[in-house]
Amino acid sequence: FFFFKQKTAYEIPKRDWSSDVCSSDLSGPSSRYNRRQRTVGRRPPGDSAGDPDAIVDPMTSKTTPPLVHIETFGCQMNESDSELVRSLLKQDGFAFTEDRERADVMLMNTCAIRENAHNKVYGHLGELQVVKKERPLVVGVLGCMAQSLKDELTKKVPLIDVLAGPDAYRQLPMLITNALQAQEQGFAKKAFALDLSEYETYDGVLPDREGGVNAWITVMRGCDNFCSFCVVPYTRGRERSREPQSVLFEAQQAASLGYKQITLLGQNEIGR
Repeated sequence: FFFFKQKTAYEIPKRDWSSDVCSSDLSGPSSRYNRRQRTVGRRPPGDSAGDPDAIVDPMTSKTTPPLVHIETFGCQMNESDSELVRSLLKQDGFAFTEDRERADVMLMNTCAIRENAHNKVYGHLGELQVVKKERPLVVGVLGCMAQSLKDELTKKVPLIDVLAGPDAYRQLPMLITNALQAQEQGFAKKAFALDLSEYETYDGVLPDREGGVNAWITVMRGCDNFCSFCVVPYTRGRERSREPQSVLFEAQQAASLGYKQITLLGQNEIGR
């Protein structure tokens, strides 16, 4: 019963974008994304709907949030992290699309272990270099590859606008917003967040899952063993565990949504 009393602390607020209008107030959500303001065909009172030359007042037009497309490479932990990223960005008003052609923001959640995943990421970055020459696009690399290969990525792949390590996902809304605003103003602004944390477990963030029968639940992050063959302590930081009550609450929430199987995730490696 204790966990049901605490339920509101973990609920994800939803933003109603239908109420947003164009605004010159720089503190408003619509001004942050004015590059993507779109009219929806409604005319102000008094305008003639049949007059093709009638001007639509921007103060009455609707806005849409920036569209994000995220691709995940590597292990189940990365799949779980991508669910956290979707949740955090949706809380800040971003929307997601499966169509790469419609996306304003392309994110790749990467792996530092598997060579095939490395090759795929570099291949996708090569494709995006062409796309970015044709239209505005914010490109972000997240996860272990961003953490371990930051110098290589920043020097060899200048098209990247955002680099964020596994402990920096709470900063993503701000980093992406700054990159979008920089593009609106006609210049490139790189945004990097690569500090490892001894405390971040993303407690209180309910993952935004895409359906299926299995729910990934991360119960601990990082590792303290520093095995000679392993990069986990260097890409995901020192070992820390979530509070048991938050794990139990997330499991209850997943079960209430119809998930039949729950897999607990961690990255503590045994052996040297």
